[in-house]
Amino acid sequence: MKFVMLSNKIVKFVQFLFLISLTNFLLASHSLAQEQSFFDSLNIAKEKIYSADYSEGISLLEKMEKGHPNDENIIRLKAQGLYWSKDLEGTIAYLEKAIQRLPESLEIKRDYARILFENGVYPKSRQLLIQYIEQYPKDPESNLLLARMSYWDGQPPSKALAYLNKILDPYPDNLEALALKEEIELTTSPTIALNTSYISDSQPLEAIISSLKINLYQSALLQPSLLAEVRSYTTDQQTLYFQVSNKTNIIKSGTEISLNAGLFRASWTETISPLGGINIRQKTFNDLYLTAAAERGFYLFTLASLETEVLPIGYSASFGRDMSENWTGQVSFRQDNFSNDNYVRTSSAWILFPILKQKAVRLDIGYAFMMADSKENRFEVVEPISGLISQTEIGTVFPGIFNPYFTPQNEYRHSALAKIDVKLSPKFNMSFNNNIGVYAIIDNPNFIFFGVDQDQNNGSVSIPGSPQGNPNNPIQNPTIGENQIMADDLFKVFVPTRYYPLDLRSRINWNISRKTSFALEYIYLRTIFFDGHNANATLKFTL
Repeated sequence: MKFVMLSNKIVKFVQFLFLISLTNFLLASHSLAQEQSFFDSLNIAKEKIYSADYSEGISLLEKMEKGHPNDENIIRLKAQGLYWSKDLEGTIAYLEKAIQRLPESLEIKRDYARILFENGVYPKSRQLLIQYIEQYPKDPESNLLLARMSYWDGQPPSKALAYLNKILDPYPDNLEALALKEEIELTTSPTIALNTSYISDSQPLEAIISSLKINLYQSALLQPSLLAEVRSYTTDQQTLYFQVSNKTNIIKSGTEISLNAGLFRASWTETISPLGGINIRQKTFNDLYLTAAAERGFYLFTLASLETEVLPIGYSASFGRDMSENWTGQVSFRQDNFSNDNYVRTSSAWILFPILKQKAVRLDIGYAFMMADSKENRFEVVEPISGLISQTEIGTVFPGIFNPYFTPQNEYRHSALAKIDVKLSPKFNMSFNNNIGVYAIIDNPNFIFFGVDQDQNNGSVSIPGSPQGNPNNPIQNPTIGENQIMADDLFKVFVPTRYYPLDLRSRINWNISRKTSFALEYIYLRTIFFDGHNANATLKFTL
């Protein structure tokens, strides 16, 4: 009897254990089914978003979010859907609330930081990524984004390189990190450029120019450079110029400020003159920019300027657009103030449109306009004047020169532009920039002999057939005699003259190695005053 009772108890206990096990199994099966259903729904939402069906995918996630408000998978996928649907404002608002609810979620913070980075919101992105790498210091993506922001913000190169080294130490073959490191080292390392130029024109003016320039990049705010230049003329004259400059880039405002100061010495004056200037460039919108500049520089473009010191003070301003896929152009104004209260003003405008854009070739064509004028004309007769009054015909033109600088009068140019860029190989490229004048006119100065007045030439006789009484002739009673022609006997007459200016430039660039490049350039200029040639070679080293 006792054995039967004990057996019944064991059976009931086993039945009880079976019921508990069955209950747990059923509950677990239900839980697994629910979990499987959750992940099935999550995968469906993911497929919708990845197939660009954003509204359906986000709608499904919102339903799931009601039962799982703090699930990271739902939050990250929904944020991705909002961002890909181009709802940036909604994405930011959603992630801000998610981080408030889940302040310890580093993955959500990194997703948010990535979105902010892609939209140029660097301070907030940097703050979130720094929190992430405190926990995961060698995370490749976070360190790469931090390196790029440091580089693009113009911080000292050492900061960006430190982030990249955190990637390359454990992952030395990371291609993105290697490429960015190489770019930073090339663009921020010191450079040395050696340049030699030969200039020659029909004035005639001929010289060899040699220069050395050193760039010492430190940061966006501190980009100093040194320049030393020597000009040696075939007339045994020489100039020396030394300049110290710095460029400052204020990244946030898109402002670039260049300052320079230098010393200039010409062998014909043996004085040392201080020079300097400032140039401000401001980005606006759609690749547009404004510039303003002021400088005190040297002038060495005429034969007379090699006999006296010419140091004009120039002011300029421009508005234009940088190189783009659609069009480029610029409108500019410049005034150079010379001694004796004289000035030369120049206004210009140009525009280029691409008509051929291939991988190896790009062709742009366009139009340019220029106008120039001077307060006072500095064209003077060449002295000593050779000729007797008695041996000189009325209407004879005597040679003159600009002393000591060119002073255009009522000059207008209309030109056709053509710009060709050719990429021959990864190491070689060529460019051709052509400015071809199609209509240009200027009041060209001439010194003309019209004879001399009888009262000014005692003992002279009237010239038979002379244009007496002609209102266009400044001398109403021209006479001849044995006296030498003087400067006061000549009249400066401005004759509207058509001419066809040219500005043809060609350049070849050769990237010899990763840190060495070589460039050759030739320029041909044709103006109303002279034809000129300029050939120069530049060898540049990155240290």
